[in-house]
Amino acid sequence: PFNSRFPDTSNILQAISAELNTDDPTFNWFNVANSCREALKKFSSELLNAFQVSLDSNTKSGDVKAILKSFVLQHYSTGRFSETLLELIQSVWNHTQSILHRDSTTKEEAVRCFVWTSLLVLELGILVSQDQP
Repeated sequence: PFNSRFPDTSNILQAISAELNTDDPTFNWFNVANSCREALKKFSSELLNAFQVSLDSNTKSGDVKAILKSFVLQHYSTGRFSETLLELIQSVWNHTQSILHRDSTTKEEAVRCFVWTSLLVLELGILVSQDQP
């Protein structure tokens, strides 16, 4: 169901997964963070378009964190569950940004960045599937 609802995001995540299998010793692992950032951008765009997330007039259409946070607040507006999702969005985005273009990024860090990005996207994607037939 996730792949059919979010095909572009799914394709990006699959491409990242393939990148993680490289044996090229010159591969710049920080590029995985860039791909993860692109996956989050694409996911927020697909979510915005498919599920009519309402944005306030100050939110730009490419503001990933604001779009994802708006989605959570519109569907899960109260309580700890909502609060932790908002923190998760902020944390994954910030961590991805922190290893982007960081020459010392290791493969292990890149793998964790991919896993955290995937978990966030899948968590929000599951919430969508609970709301939609």
